Amino acid sequence: GVAVQDQFGGLDIDRAIFGNFNFIERLFAAERDITSPYAFSILVAPEDSAIWGGTGGLREQVLDAIEDLRPIGLFPRVERASSLRVYLRATIVLQGIPLPSGSREAVNASPAALAIKQRLRQRVAGYIGRLGFGEPVRAAKVGWQLLSDPSVVDVQDLELGQDSGSLSSNGPQWLGVGENLVPAARSIPVLMDDDRYITVT
Repeated sequence: GVAVQDQFGGLDIDRAIFGNFNFIERLFAAERDITSPYAFSILVAPEDSAIWGGTGGLREQVLDAIEDLRPIGLFPRVERASSLRVYLRATIVLQGIPLPSGSREAVNASPAALAIKQRLRQRVAGYIGRLGFGEPVRAAKVGWQLLSDPSVVDVQDLELGQDSGSLSSNGPQWLGVGENLVPAARSIPVLMDDDRYITVT
């Protein structure tokens, strides 16, 4: 994920005329003095496997890519954003999927159960992957993604979990059932490829 941030804001609301004229008919503000330096931030959330610093790293690649695009006097700061690792815990009731008999553990370890869990996780990952920096992961939308699969008839005890980088031995920090997960403003949510906490029945 990438976001461009202007810490000085966008609209020049200090002018007395602001809000009192038609933008098509008049200039919004005086032209910028190109001799005055101006900075903006490019917030980048790299993949876990990406190399950030050094020669040929992601930071250098981003700077190279925008060098010929930035206007004179505008200087970018490329900053590394954080990823909020998101986990999903729920009991999912299926129909029309031939699951083997046996204990709950044996059923959930079967190839058929693992395949449907991976398919459901990809549905949720598609939703979370479209979220931007600081956008909440909504439990209701996660549940809707799961229930949109034709083999799912019910989703029970849906919880979202989070891990900001150092997963403890106790696992993710779980929110309450149905609670939304809200990342920090400079963090982007990423669903982890981990089906351990999903139970199908």
